[in-house]
Amino acid sequence: MVALSVGARLVAESLESLLFQISATDPDTFGAVALLLTSISLAGSLVPALLAMRTDQMLALRAE
Repeated sequence: MVALSVGARLVAESLESLLFQISATDPDTFGAVALLLTSISLAGSLVPALLAMRTDQMLALRAE
């Protein structure tokens, strides 16, 4: 977890020239990006999980 924080900070500082009117290490921006990425990953894994829950496991095993 610490390595991810350090990596994110290094990337943010290297991309600082592309940012307008915010600093590279703005805590609100880091929090918003973390929340956005978390929600995207949860939404992306929710659809396959729901489809897998509807599948009959015995039919899936017999097909193998």
